[in-house]
Amino acid sequence: MPAFLLWVEGVDFNTTVFDTTDLSCIRGASLGLLFAPYRIKQLLEECSADGPVNEIFTGASLAAFKFTSDEKVAHQTIKTIRSKLMQEGIDWEKLKSILVTIEGYDPDILKTQGALPLAHLRILLAYTEITADEDGIDKAIDRARADIRSQQLQSLGAPLTHLAVKAVRPDKARFGNILPATEQFPVPTDLQDNGLERKAWMSASVAARRTFGRLMRQYFYRAELKDAKYEADFVNTVDHIAGGLPNGTTIKEAVHNKVAVVHIDGNQFTKIRQRTRLETAGEHRLTTFAKKLREYQQGNFLRPMIGWLTDQRASSTGKERLTRVINDHDLREDSQHEVEAFRFETLLWGGDEMVFVMPSWIALWWAQMFFDQWAKDWTMPVHGEGATETLTHAMGIVICDRRTPLRQARAMAEALCNAAKSVPGDSPADAVQIEVFESVDLPDSAAGLAEYRRTRYIAPEKKEDKDEKEASLFTLTPTELRDLPGLIAALEHDETGLPRSQAYRQLHSLRDQGALSHDNTINTIKSVFKAYLAAAGKGREGGIKALADWGGDRPAGLTLALLTHYWDYVDPFGDGWPRDGKTPGTGEAAA
Repeated sequence: MPAFLLWVEGVDFNTTVFDTTDLSCIRGASLGLLFAPYRIKQLLEECSADGPVNEIFTGASLAAFKFTSDEKVAHQTIKTIRSKLMQEGIDWEKLKSILVTIEGYDPDILKTQGALPLAHLRILLAYTEITADEDGIDKAIDRARADIRSQQLQSLGAPLTHLAVKAVRPDKARFGNILPATEQFPVPTDLQDNGLERKAWMSASVAARRTFGRLMRQYFYRAELKDAKYEADFVNTVDHIAGGLPNGTTIKEAVHNKVAVVHIDGNQFTKIRQRTRLETAGEHRLTTFAKKLREYQQGNFLRPMIGWLTDQRASSTGKERLTRVINDHDLREDSQHEVEAFRFETLLWGGDEMVFVMPSWIALWWAQMFFDQWAKDWTMPVHGEGATETLTHAMGIVICDRRTPLRQARAMAEALCNAAKSVPGDSPADAVQIEVFESVDLPDSAAGLAEYRRTRYIAPEKKEDKDEKEASLFTLTPTELRDLPGLIAALEHDETGLPRSQAYRQLHSLRDQGALSHDNTINTIKSVFKAYLAAAGKGREGGIKALADWGGDRPAGLTLALLTHYWDYVDPFGDGWPRDGKTPGTGEAAA
């Protein structure tokens, strides 16, 4: 009996995940995609009883299964699964009735009919026969993915669900005005619509995804941390992440009310997958790679990162900077109450790419911790006796106003992440690009980012392969990120530093001269500040040297531009937190 590959892929995120600014709704869609393979595997086992269903790998919005079946049965099986997915979790109230029974971490609940909001996501299936040759699975994956692309182009946009109810205008739908509002959904009093008591009009899609996101926010961490008793609340809106610091909090003005959206992507993970050495006989290399990567993400990264957030609540300073009290509506008890929630959200998890939202005031420190501790020394066994390949990451960070549409910020963070991959050299390396935007509106694409930078930094007319060279100049290595605090300290030193006003004065002068571009390398840091040093005396040379060393081969103007962007985010509260490694208020080292 022939063997078949079933490829599962979530697509069209802009219309099914990031079509709203509500974090609960985004969380619900993202977790729905992450958990979808549980239900799909269950359906495959129910519909095709000719042998076991073997999981090749799962991750984020992707999954692959191997099963045996007659051709006609296989065709009907996939047709049946597609039909069932169109009804899975279509009604938020039925979805709620299933999820409120969850206690601890019960993976079987994810296999239950109607427990996932899959009808409101776009999940495509493609199956193809696996040939008997050695690379039969690889060839099958290539064919299946080509089929997925064809399916995707034939049906774009948000899935239309057909609930037999009267709808109101789409522009009345809370948290998204693409689909018509059909549901009155429980919300805290401060979010209720006029004429409704603690409820707001929403589309069926938003209501279902929001239900799943709210009821499963702790389940996700319990599952990933393998801790059935983990308890924590997370904020529900982007505004909650950056707003509401206690009165009297001393924070630098540029940092206030800004969020950071962080996009992380593995460097050349696809190539490394092809070279992964099997650790279990009969296992496909995709399975080996996925299992190993998941171990790193869960144990080396997520566990210590969440542990740090939790530990910070032990001090009043850390607590007010990383949590806030919000009005929340408990769907289980249908009651409103106040909760202490973390100012943090995981938007995408489980594969090569990860996306997070956090307060701008921890972004640079968080990035440094990721490279220096949480994602350090990840290796994958590859062909060759004892050979390993180091897993590295590119990161893009957008720091922007909390009112910036999350869809735009996430897309820009992805563009920065892709640009960070352009680091010169033969081997991929850890790298990050960071952009700070003062305007609520961001450039709308990677091309828009390039044009924004050309305009801002006055680059020359376009030349061959200029884009890649331009992009690499904005990339920071982990070492440069790590050296930023020391550089700022040297520049702020009373006797040997460089007044910030001088840095801005010289930056404006170079910009007026059109001397910030990568082709203008005449101006070095030392030559730019030559007149200032002559007037200020030799005591200021230390700060200038530190700046020149940090800037490396970058033109002086661009070095100054990057420095002024990042300056306030290195020590946003002026007390060394969280970079000093102490738990504020205790003097003890943070865990």
